[in-house]
Amino acid sequence: MNYFTYMKTSFFNKFTLRIGIITDTLLMVFAFFASYYLKYQSFTDIYTNKQFVLFSFLSISWLWLIFLLKPYDYKNRKYEIPLLITNLFKLLIFQFALIAIFWMLTMDISYSRLRMAYYFSVIFVLGSSYRMVIVYLLRFFRSNGIGTKKYIIIGKGNISQSIVDYYQGRPENGLTFEGFFDFISAENFEQSLKKVEDFIIENQIDYVYCSSPYVNSTQVSRLLEFAANHQVELKMIMDYEGFLKNGLAIEYHDFIPVVNISKNPPQIEQGETIKRIFDIVFCVFVMILGFPVFYLIGLITKLTSKGPIFYKSERIGHWGKKIQIYKFRSMVVNADEIAHQLMNGDMHSMGDEDPRITAWGRFMRKTRIDELPQFFNVLKGEMTVVGPRPLPDYDLEMIKNVSVLKYNLLISMKPGLTSIGQVKFGYAATTEENIARVNYDLLYLNKNSLTLDIWIILKTAKIMLQAKGR
Repeated sequence: MNYFTYMKTSFFNKFTLRIGIITDTLLMVFAFFASYYLKYQSFTDIYTNKQFVLFSFLSISWLWLIFLLKPYDYKNRKYEIPLLITNLFKLLIFQFALIAIFWMLTMDISYSRLRMAYYFSVIFVLGSSYRMVIVYLLRFFRSNGIGTKKYIIIGKGNISQSIVDYYQGRPENGLTFEGFFDFISAENFEQSLKKVEDFIIENQIDYVYCSSPYVNSTQVSRLLEFAANHQVELKMIMDYEGFLKNGLAIEYHDFIPVVNISKNPPQIEQGETIKRIFDIVFCVFVMILGFPVFYLIGLITKLTSKGPIFYKSERIGHWGKKIQIYKFRSMVVNADEIAHQLMNGDMHSMGDEDPRITAWGRFMRKTRIDELPQFFNVLKGEMTVVGPRPLPDYDLEMIKNVSVLKYNLLISMKPGLTSIGQVKFGYAATTEENIARVNYDLLYLNKNSLTLDIWIILKTAKIMLQAKGR
């Protein structure tokens, strides 16, 4: 990457940042006025002091959240529609939380909730559309070779090939693959290095990916020196596929990065606070808006079968701690007695044929609305919105007998309302089904992020609406 190319890249990144901030801020202003008109069908009182205070708060909170969350930070070149829309959604979720606090502090409940619903809807629809247009334009231009950059990979492995597949499937990111290179042996290193350096210069390569363990530290040092002199960006790929499957994590001892491949990876503190804030905001949002639904479900449960509305069940939580989770009761009161009489004491559900499940309970399980009271567990901090489902002791013992490693990895995560396993697999009864679902849930160890959380929540909502839960 020559100096001129570097300056163009730096300018493009700054331009992208500024145009993103300006465009979304203009959308926020437009949404303020559009939502007012949609609610009141006129602009008669929009210039009152009350509306000025609200506009000032929305503007200040919007700019502060942009500074805090950095939703336009595209330095990792991830111009992906789901990621961009998720960043916008996070921005709106946090602004909603700030507005809720604003209402509580001002003690003014006269602001229209419908108007604010219009406000967020307008921003989300227009902001999402704007992002999709940008990505499709980038895809068109860069598929035709406009604005692309070149990269090579030194050391070929499965993860290295995945990098190539990733960028080939996403031309909007603007990276063109120019080939694999290998340092065959120490004796031929100087010759191999010269070949790589000549190729980089002749073909104006912008990025060089070094795949460990195929490249050692001495070779990386030589490449780093060359890269610094030719404005080439050097990146490392950790191609330890077997370790990655076991929950690899990175710790920092002072300034030294240490890769942990043990069975008990430490909790990654970065992002935990944001995840907890998201859990609380999302729970409060659902519980306030969904209160009539909660009440109706409880009423139907009470009227359709004898017994309490709620059911408590002991489960194993974070690091093996026992917790009581709450559900809307979907079985008859004497379900345990029936299990001992007809099912040899097996407490697992038999699906639609289970004699313990009430008619209303079958509907609740299909739509998974029986799980909704667990939002209280999330507020208490015992659970999170997205994480592996909390299992009873006998299921965990079953998993432990098959794989101690999977057992330890599972309890290292805080259990959640929904999970990858819950979306991809559903309820599990047998050992094989439990292990299959656990394998899905363990993917969350290496991929957990607020983006993935929102994706899982949306997938869960789709299953609930389609009544396809199992």
